Amino acid sequence: MTLANAHTLSVELRRQVMLLLPVGRASAISGSRLAGGLGVSERTLRALIDDLIVQDGWLIGSTCSEPAGYFVCATEADVEAGTAHLLSRARSLWTRVAALRRAATETFGERHEVLTLFDDLIGTERTFHDTGERSATEGVHQT
Repeated sequence: MTLANAHTLSVELRRQVMLLLPVGRASAISGSRLAGGLGVSERTLRALIDDLIVQDGWLIGSTCSEPAGYFVCATEADVEAGTAHLLSRARSLWTRVAALRRAATETFGERHEVLTLFDDLIGTERTFHDTGERSATEGVHQT
């Protein structure tokens, strides 16, 4: 496949997504049904949806609760519903990163930066819940 063909395919897929995506959380379409309608794998669909959101700024939400699937966000409530599971997943990943960092410190005797991606994304201030570490001011009575 040439670069020109890949670009045309991408433009055509984007057009098809626009036609197939329902508007509003209540009308979400499952990933498997949407991928089937586009003739792509679910993995390709996830990459395409990611690109449409990150690169093109489309308001595409997704949810794991019924009706599960993808949808165009028509309201702020749709955006909240369409991002809730992403925030939960991000918290879970951060907990995993923190656990790896603690294990590396215990194993190697000093703090090793297993990953710094999340530091850049959320800044350097983290809570005890996020890292399992207590801040210097935690537990100190503030007046």
